[in-house]
Amino acid sequence: MTSTEPIGDFFDRECCTAVDAGASALPGSAGVTAVLLGGLAEAGIQGMRVLELGSGAGALSRELIGRGAASVTGIDLSPMSVEHATKEAHSAGLAERLGYRVGDGAEVSLDAYDVVVSQKVFCCYPQPDRLLDNTLPAAGQVYALVLPESRGLVGAFARVVVAIENALQWLRRERFRAYVHDVEGIERRLVAAGFELRVARRHWTWLVLVFARR
Repeated sequence: MTSTEPIGDFFDRECCTAVDAGASALPGSAGVTAVLLGGLAEAGIQGMRVLELGSGAGALSRELIGRGAASVTGIDLSPMSVEHATKEAHSAGLAERLGYRVGDGAEVSLDAYDVVVSQKVFCCYPQPDRLLDNTLPAAGQVYALVLPESRGLVGAFARVVVAIENALQWLRRERFRAYVHDVEGIERRLVAAGFELRVARRHWTWLVLVFARR
């Protein structure tokens, strides 16, 4: 089993700067959040309980509350990110609707939620099947994710960019690595779990996928 410790360590150092931008060299990182929010609005999040994987400093979860979600629970491997997100929730007067905890989304025990969402999490995670195994059963109605496109010319470009970034991380003696996982394999897992694809949009090298229960 590959350790996720390098992920937590990396985002502890990046907390409050690159963490909410996904700490990625891939083009389009900043604008993809709006695409994701649009897809979630189409699927419907009004009054729903949301689980956010890799919640970082909490920017997306606060936005989800502003878009009508009843509550958001965030899980992140970075203790510093969780601490910062919790402070921001209190400052915004949202502490009763936003909660964060340190944990590995592939291992922690999860309650049932209406929506599970992850933005640029699968590209940080070495074993996507483990993440899916643990989080798919928690999604009652919607499962949404943002990850690099792996197919065609765009996928080839994404793999080159990620390879260069990983080489730079190696030169810095940084243990964190990014990944371009097989999108079609992830889609098949979601369909097999009883979901159907409702929204699929690409923003530069990023792919926004929103699935809903059949």
